[in-house]
Amino acid sequence: MILVTVGTHRQQFNRLVKAADRLADISKEDIVIQYGSSSYIPIHARCFQWTSSQKMEALTKLARVVISQASAGSAIQTVRAGKPLVLVPRLKKYKENHDDHQIQLALALEKKGYAVIVDHPDESTLEIAIDRACEKYCQPSGENKLKNALKSQLAEWSRTIEG
Repeated sequence: MILVTVGTHRQQFNRLVKAADRLADISKEDIVIQYGSSSYIPIHARCFQWTSSQKMEALTKLARVVISQASAGSAIQTVRAGKPLVLVPRLKKYKENHDDHQIQLALALEKKGYAVIVDHPDESTLEIAIDRACEKYCQPSGENKLKNALKSQLAEWSRTIEG
């Protein structure tokens, strides 16, 4: 299942919702879209407007990949769940946000290896980003990465002390 979320912003995010719905029309995979304040309501995907944070967390854990606006909350939840993440920043020029701060967060997360960015969502750019995210970022969750890094460092120190 692919989960698409636009968060709780009051502004619409029709660009992402429409693109994800077109992807659902051609995909063999189940796509679930949380469309929030968007005026476009999906016709090809399973969808809902709002739900609880607990339900979003459960859906994130079930998803193979998450496509999201570039908000800290959605990104953190996805990374903690160890899921590949595709980010589509909300842009001021499309009246999706009051400024373009989501671009900065998306770039930082991509640079750190947590996400793939899509600037212009349509069914093909989303498909490509999903494939890239799954190839590059199907790794242990952030918590497991930290545990593995600590274990590696402890092993290195042990070798130094013993040697």
